[in-house]
Amino acid sequence: MYLDRLLPDEAAVHYPSVPARTLVRPHVIGDAGDLSMFRGEVFDFLIASHVLEHLADPLTALVEWHRVVRPGGKLLLAVPDKRFTFDRDRPRTPLSHLLWNRREKRTSIEIGHFREWARHIEGLSADAAIGRAEELQRQGYAIHAHVWTLEDVLEILDYLEAAHRLGLRRAHLSGGPETTVLLEKPGARASRIGAARGLSLLAKAVTTLFTGGPGQLLARGRRFLARGRGEPDPYSLWIRGDLGLPAPRLEELHEPPLISVLTPVHEPAPAHLCQALESVRRQSYPRWEHVLVDDGSTDPDVIRLLRSAAAGPVRLVRHETARGIGLATQAALEQAEGAYVALLDHDDLLHPHALAEIARAASDMPAMIYTDEDKIDAAGVRCDPHFKPDWSPELMLSVMYTCHLMALQARRLREVGGFRAGFDGSQDYDAVLRVTEGRSDVVHVPRVLYHWRKAPGSAAADPDAKPWAYQAAARA
Repeated sequence: MYLDRLLPDEAAVHYPSVPARTLVRPHVIGDAGDLSMFRGEVFDFLIASHVLEHLADPLTALVEWHRVVRPGGKLLLAVPDKRFTFDRDRPRTPLSHLLWNRREKRTSIEIGHFREWARHIEGLSADAAIGRAEELQRQGYAIHAHVWTLEDVLEILDYLEAAHRLGLRRAHLSGGPETTVLLEKPGARASRIGAARGLSLLAKAVTTLFTGGPGQLLARGRRFLARGRGEPDPYSLWIRGDLGLPAPRLEELHEPPLISVLTPVHEPAPAHLCQALESVRRQSYPRWEHVLVDDGSTDPDVIRLLRSAAAGPVRLVRHETARGIGLATQAALEQAEGAYVALLDHDDLLHPHALAEIARAASDMPAMIYTDEDKIDAAGVRCDPHFKPDWSPELMLSVMYTCHLMALQARRLREVGGFRAGFDGSQDYDAVLRVTEGRSDVVHVPRVLYHWRKAPGSAAADPDAKPWAYQAAARA
């Protein structure tokens, strides 16, 4: 199924470079957010290019599109990124607005939009504009053009997964002038690795078609054929094998430890924060708590997300003004009740079995447990793996090589003074040096269980982005 917002005649006007003969007449003309006419049908593919942002209720539309895709089928979304369009100066449409719009059934909002249109575009008086607005609403018109960034689209998908448990797997994600997401519905797999590669190429082809036109698509196709098929990225192949590993068996643990995840928060991208929170909620290990410390954030979306997350095993501490990451982490430690504390930055991700592996390694109550890690780029692609050596106190004195993920024995950490002020950027290094001093009970879990986000301005993206961290490390 291919969804479009333009009829062929309209598309020919907007995209004159596209040959008219390639424009296909639609089989159905209707509301793309309501596919009830396909109640008994399912589709292998659903492609929605530049459609979602024009729908009155994109949240409900995505759930509806998910419904008509068969198990193992694919849903391809292409949404323009406002930062690369003429809409770049328009305010983005936050998830909170979509939720409020959905809850209020949009009636009052649409009337207001129509009234403004009638007054300022059609030039009607205030009284006449009210009647005109009611008439337009009765006729089924809608005025909607949401604007989003890549992060906004990911936040919407994360919300839907948390609210509806759709189970959609992101088979492909790319950014740039438009965000392209290829989603796979759980169930019988439609293909093996070769077909999955073909779907990824399909997603790239659609992106090229709509951003560069048929000419650029043809040129890219020629280059692809000229260079041959090539070999897949070795790390992506390694990830496929690692994803198939089962969850660690915990039956032999007589007293599974409570693990406290500590996350100081200061002005992250809301979408990244949402994903970090969700990565904790999705842990296969059940005995965890998440202590969040809002260190003076001012973004209303961040504040809203934190407040909505604070329930059950998730606790929130609020600092009205920023005190720094060291003191914020110490504030989280003071609230923690677990035998171990695991450190998660406000925009990073935990592997679903991360805490289960920590719990298994904690059976002998070592002073510290650390795992391997990789990074995640702006398109959501895992890269730059760091496969670490086993414990070496001499190496640790030279470089903070354990980094992420680390879990420290809470009692030992408190004995040595916890996290101190004056070491921001290397507060974890300072703590580890004190926790492990004179100790050999440090356990390395050789699995990639932490995904460090390469956000702009972060040390993951640029090791020289935070020079003060090196100075703090030297003091430690």
